[in-house]
Parts: sequence; C-alpha cells; structure tokens
Amino acid sequence: MPRGAAGEDLAAHYEVLRHLALSRGVPGAGLGAALLAAKGMPAWARGWRACAPSAPRRAVAAMPSQPAEIVGVLAAMALACA
Repeated sequence: MPRGAAGEDLAAHYEVLRHLALSRGVPGAGLGAALLAAKGMPAWARGWRACAPSAPRRAVAAMPSQPAEIVGVLAAMALACA
C-alpha cells in the first residue's frame, strides 16, 4: 500500500473505506469510495494526500535577541506605574 507524504500509512484509511463500502455500498461510503471506484487506487491515494490534515507543527517560542532590552522595557513599565 502507498504511504502518505508525512509517512502516514494509507493502508489503514483504505481498510476503513473498504469496510464502509462493503457494509453500506459504494454510494453510502462517501466521495472517497466513489473516487476509488471511478478512478482507481492511485487517484484515491493522491486525493487522500491532498485532503488529509497535516501533522501539527511544533510551536517555537520566540526568544528575544537582546534580553537586556526586555529588562529595560519591563523596568520602564514598572517605574511608570509607580
């Protein structure tokens, strides 16, 4: 079975689609089953990759380039409130 762009295993998604198509019929299994029936496995795999949610990216905290500047700003804020 083909693998997704992010290393995602398409075999599991295909098996879910296959189960739905066998239990509900192709029309009841949704657009993925219709695409698979009409255009074949390669088209379905491309469609899945195009529509599948991407893995969330790790947020990178922005580190100040000049910590002394931040200390100065915080000190100025504290003095303004005093």
